[in-house]
Amino acid sequence: MLIGLLSRIVIIVPLAAVMPAHGSTSTNWDFNQYDGDVRRIKSSDGQGSLVLGEDWNEVSLSNPAGSTLNAVDATDSGKALSLSGMARNGKGFELFLPLENCGSAKVSAAVRRSGTGFATLRMALSLDGGKTFQDGPVWSIGETWAIHSSDLAMPASPSQLILRFELDGASSSRGTLLLDNLLIKCEPLAEPVRQN
Repeated sequence: MLIGLLSRIVIIVPLAAVMPAHGSTSTNWDFNQYDGDVRRIKSSDGQGSLVLGEDWNEVSLSNPAGSTLNAVDATDSGKALSLSGMARNGKGFELFLPLENCGSAKVSAAVRRSGTGFATLRMALSLDGGKTFQDGPVWSIGETWAIHSSDLAMPASPSQLILRFELDGASSSRGTLLLDNLLIKCEPLAEPVRQN
């Protein structure tokens, strides 16, 4: 009986070794190392870049205290990305994310605004390297920290996702939006079921 059990274990172990490991992958920005100045911010984990347009300058960018909401393995609130100024209504930033075998994706972040800050965050997605964009989720931003989360439509399996964020609704030059713990989670494509 012991020999039979051992032979089954010997068969199972090699099979487990050749089975591919599947699971979600994620890219996140915690902004804890952000200095309030640079316009290209590398992701804290995973592969990706957040790129701020030329409209954002030292007056409109800063790095105040952040939030623990939506954080990946956070121990403290760290820093956040702060964007300000009603002159920048309609402006934003883009995420450039290399993707591999991504069947669906979700974006989430901790966000808040000041009383006169950007009240709306609109997203648009490009799956063809920025040639075309399709409308994505819209977040309405409140004055207290809250987690916002949306599924991203992925009709194809692109090699790169460009996710554009556009801010709107600020009503003063000091109106601010704070963004922290921005996370993109990719679920792999389901493998076709093999028929024996």
